[in-house]
Amino acid sequence: MVWQKGIVDFFELFALFIPSVIYWLIPAFIMLLTAPKIQPEPMSETVEVKQGGYVVIGLFLFTIAITIVGHNFLHLPPMLGMMTGLGILKLYGYKLKLDESKRIPHIGGPEAAGMQSSAQRIDKPFDIFKSMERSE
Repeated sequence: MVWQKGIVDFFELFALFIPSVIYWLIPAFIMLLTAPKIQPEPMSETVEVKQGGYVVIGLFLFTIAITIVGHNFLHLPPMLGMMTGLGILKLYGYKLKLDESKRIPHIGGPEAAGMQSSAQRIDKPFDIFKSMERSE
């Protein structure tokens, strides 16, 4: 926020890196000494990244990059870069929703009635608008 206000230049923020790491390491070391030495049981289920998950991560990194580049070199407000990235993410999320809704049978539809097992999971299509709503 101090960078967005113009109080500190972007490259001056790197001077805060070493103190930030030190102030992160001290509590982490104290917690390491005081935390119990037990380990949770490992998970047995396999987690899969949904289609488009890695693209969303790439869009996040792209958003940060265009915000910094746009502010430092083009002197654009950082809000413009963040909103541009959010807009691209929303468009991609809408595309994912359309693609998934074509592949996933609707609950109660003729495709779902013919399913063999009730243990099969029917996923809902990805909805970027619901995801953003929950994060807000």
